Amino acid sequence: MKECEHLKLIRLEGKYLYFIVETSTEMGILEHAKKCKDCREYIKDIVKNNEKSEIFGNLFETNVENTLVPNYSDFKTKDSFIDARIDWRLDRLEKILRDAELELEDLRKRID
Repeated sequence: MKECEHLKLIRLEGKYLYFIVETSTEMGILEHAKKCKDCREYIKDIVKNNEKSEIFGNLFETNVENTLVPNYSDFKTKDSFIDARIDWRLDRLEKILRDAELELEDLRKRID
């Protein structure tokens, strides 16, 4: 049996939707972490110990060679470093999310 192109597109739509939900969830977590005292303390411990986090991955790693990422040594306080990393990541996620939503919209036109 030949695979149906329409079915492939519907499955691809599901993958896009899953990606969009995951990205939106990460953005929500980061927005929360910007304001939550307990989360900030948790992140400060991560920064202090230069650890990877189950929740935040390596977002707050202090030794990063990528020049696009805010560098720990450029900040006077952990809070300013944390804010810079969160804002940097949110900005990237917003762009990625926007692109994914545009691609999903185009895909849906092809499905209909």
